[in-house]
Amino acid sequence: MKKFLILFALLSPTVLAQNTSSSSNPAASSPLSSVFDQISQQAAGDKPTPAVSNKPVSDKLLSFKPSSKVSADIRNTFINGFIAQGQRNGTLTPALEKQVRDGFGKVDIAAEYQKLLGPKGFDVYNVVTAMTLYVVSAFQILDDLQTTDATDRATYDQFKKAFGQVPAIAKMSDADKQKFAEALMWLTALQANDLEQAKKGTKGYTLENVKESVSSSLKGFKIDPERLKIGERGLQARK
Repeated sequence: MKKFLILFALLSPTVLAQNTSSSSNPAASSPLSSVFDQISQQAAGDKPTPAVSNKPVSDKLLSFKPSSKVSADIRNTFINGFIAQGQRNGTLTPALEKQVRDGFGKVDIAAEYQKLLGPKGFDVYNVVTAMTLYVVSAFQILDDLQTTDATDRATYDQFKKAFGQVPAIAKMSDADKQKFAEALMWLTALQANDLEQAKKGTKGYTLENVKESVSSSLKGFKIDPERLKIGERGLQARK
């Protein structure tokens, strides 16, 4: 993981706070992103909580068999985004572009997060794990908090239960689930890097800018951080 973070640090002088709104977010266009909206409305009290499905969604439906090709496609989408942003900023040299492409071209984002989450009992080849990782990490940045293992698990259980109301999950391919999950992992890693650079005082980074970017990313999934927070029950209304 350390080598992975070093690669992100390489980007920092060149690419500031990637735009992760719905227009540029490859995960936001997935049908699975509707679960975020569903849970958000229920947590905010805008929508009644539906009856729990009599048939819980199996881990098999939520999991996927990873494909190296799909992983490469998602990785290249983000790499090209890095490069394009650097070109727009006028700060990308040919040498740096080569470093970025060569370095990130070898990154297996899921494998990196499996090292961190596997020991805690989470399987990264599962869409609910990716959703939990992204949402919890985003609110950790916004609210300057460190969640407990119990809170992380409660959030995971909340998201998993929501899929009982999404029968379309049974028709989704492994590739579709992998694209959604790995895109969320890339967003999480980018936001973690932005926070680290802001704390280090890297030029162009401020905590205010990073939090604004994270908030924009959440709103791209129709999660309003001004109304919601992460609590003991998972995503819930702010009091």
